[in-house]
Amino acid sequence: MTELSEDVIHELRCAASVGAGVPDLLRLLVNRLGPESAYGTTLARYFMAAFHLSLHQVAAIGGWSPNSAGDISDARIQDMIYPEMLQQKRRWERFMTPPNRAETDTGTLVNLDETIARK
Repeated sequence: MTELSEDVIHELRCAASVGAGVPDLLRLLVNRLGPESAYGTTLARYFMAAFHLSLHQVAAIGGWSPNSAGDISDARIQDMIYPEMLQQKRRWERFMTPPNRAETDTGTLVNLDETIARK
């Protein structure tokens, strides 16, 4: 099983925080992951990691398709998963700092890779 990309997880959280719906987030994953996204389990794993959801809460993703050919429509997937995401929003918003960056005491983001390279 392939590892999940922290960058993609961060991208999902950022898109969700500015109002992207579940179908939009799933299509974002399909575009970012390419052929790997053909497996509903990969899409579900990303939603579980990004939004702190259980397998039960994301199970409907397996019936969704980006071209609307699946058993579950965009409207239905939104109705099924979005409320679950909202319930967990405080948990996943805590992780909005991008990977390899840290917030200083003044609230400024610094790139950890650049900081380490300078030392």
